Amino acid sequence: MKEPHRGSPGSLARLCSLLLYPLLLIGCTPKTPPGYAPLTFNRDLKPFMVTYCIECHGQEAQEAGLDLRSVKLMRRGGETGPALVPGKPGESLLLDMVLDGHMPPDGKMPDARETDLLARWIRQGAN
Repeated sequence: MKEPHRGSPGSLARLCSLLLYPLLLIGCTPKTPPGYAPLTFNRDLKPFMVTYCIECHGQEAQEAGLDLRSVKLMRRGGETGPALVPGKPGESLLLDMVLDGHMPPDGKMPDARETDLLARWIRQGAN
């Protein structure tokens, strides 16, 4: 007897991300609670970028003219414009591409916790 199809673990994360996406656009991502340090690129986001982005958008390669090794480079963007608009997750192409499942292209997708981390960092000003 066949087992019922349960979907891949990544599909649940993608579904959760897509369900949360409208909240990100209207600014419902929680800000940093009092007493907690805001998220920073070097401490909190660099592992995400190394895992999912830097191979194609780093020192060795800058596909679509995009280098994601620093906040300054993300704000400058690539062929399609800025990848990051600090404080505005709904206007940040980087987040759009991840939530839409277009990036990363190799099938290694961030889970809902990682996607939320990216959205919160952008919402907090992307420092």
